[in-house]
Amino acid sequence: LPVAVSYRTEDGTATADEDYERTVGSLTFAAGQTSGTIRIKVLHDTLDEPDETFRVLLSAVQGEAAATGTIVDDDEAVERVWLARFGRTVATHVTDVVSDRVAEEAVPSSQATLGGRRLQPVGAAAARLPTVPVLPFRTLDGYELLADSSFHLSSGGGGNWAGWGRGAVTRLAGEEAKAELSLRGNVVTATMGVDYDWGPVLTGLALAYSGAGADFHGALEQLHPRSGTAGSWLVSAHPYARVTVLEGLELWGLLGYGLGGMTLAEERSVDTSIRMLMAGLGVRGMVLPAATNDGFGVVVTSDGLVMRAYADTTNGKPEMEADAIRGRLLVEGSYDAQLGDGSVLTPVVETGIRYDGGHAEEGIGAELGGGVRYHKPEWGLTATAKGGFVLVHQERRFQEWSLSAAVRLSSDPGGRGLALDLGSSWGTDAGDAQRLWSSGAATPVGQLDAELGYGVSVILFGRDALLTPYAGVSVAADAPTYLMGARARLGSSFSVSLEGERRESLRAAPAHGVTLRGSVHW
Repeated sequence: LPVAVSYRTEDGTATADEDYERTVGSLTFAAGQTSGTIRIKVLHDTLDEPDETFRVLLSAVQGEAAATGTIVDDDEAVERVWLARFGRTVATHVTDVVSDRVAEEAVPSSQATLGGRRLQPVGAAAARLPTVPVLPFRTLDGYELLADSSFHLSSGGGGNWAGWGRGAVTRLAGEEAKAELSLRGNVVTATMGVDYDWGPVLTGLALAYSGAGADFHGALEQLHPRSGTAGSWLVSAHPYARVTVLEGLELWGLLGYGLGGMTLAEERSVDTSIRMLMAGLGVRGMVLPAATNDGFGVVVTSDGLVMRAYADTTNGKPEMEADAIRGRLLVEGSYDAQLGDGSVLTPVVETGIRYDGGHAEEGIGAELGGGVRYHKPEWGLTATAKGGFVLVHQERRFQEWSLSAAVRLSSDPGGRGLALDLGSSWGTDAGDAQRLWSSGAATPVGQLDAELGYGVSVILFGRDALLTPYAGVSVAADAPTYLMGARARLGSSFSVSLEGERRESLRAAPAHGVTLRGSVHW
């Protein structure tokens, strides 16, 4: 006779309707039948977690029995899917930045400030009087070390310091078969660096801040629907060096270490800290110099990078690792168009092949890119804009395109001409007066300062003087502050400045102020 058996599921370490679908039903065995099938749907989530168990309870006329089922966490965790792509893109941004920087001619000279202290070449001390008050010796913590760290692109006349800045954004789109996910997002990186050219060797340090966000969705409709958001940020430091082996042949390399955070939100949110290690290596060879070929130039470059990112422990599992590898061989063609005012406009076309490996997309692909570079020697100005995309890739649904822009400025060694100041304020929110009169700690904040000015020679009080009108902006997490004023310097001993500011706030009406500063050195 047929026999009916009732069954129901019961939680173990797995949770019903989160890890598996709660199931209740009955199973009928025909005469002579000894086995049957009970189907229980397993639900996917974004978490990297241990294997989990649940029980199936059977009941019939003659008694009860139980069986244990195990949910094996064998799918690729969303943490690793996102971490690999974010880390690879950040490493790509920095590698491209350094590759472009070491290919440029060195800025004659620059000045830098680290933790509120001016760093400059010997003999340049009188080129511009320091604006930061002298404080007694004391130990700096990490925030204070970065506070007021900046670079100033203004001096020239035989020096070898150079400062630069660059921004880049990359759009990502692709599918991860192991995690049954589609992923789309953006990664933005801002980088500033300073280096010194020793002749055949150039050494430098770049600081980068990267932020990113993405949406992910289940790629297979028959599975439990999955969707959510991912976000990350990272602050990283990158020492780099370039060596000229032969005329027209250069080798360069860089290292990197970064700290940041990652957030994943699906049905619940997961926050964790992350860190990244990376290294890059490249070679650049000039095949056809533009100077000797009527402005046409051809350069062959090759670079490679390796990246490993770590996410801290979540859900009782050890820290997660994500790796990425990229190698490229590129050919760049350019033409120097001489404009009537002495400036040079250079369009650039670049194409090549790439190899990707690690926990992100894998395989061989082709890249296509282009850009334009503008150089005006009279102003000491070089501006560059570039774009590129993956033309084709073995991972058919892999898409990537990027845009970037860079600027470099220098002027007369005496401070005359155009000058640009860029500064970070990852540290205490304290103005000059507060730093002068108070030694107490303030709230750590993140801030970016920029100032553009133009120095001209004038006569003040019957003496030769340098007058520099300027305008600037200081952007913090709270609100921006807009600055406008002028500085005057008489020789190397006296300076005075008048500055007006407008400080905006999200919680109050804008505040306005005027500051008069003066200093005498002997």
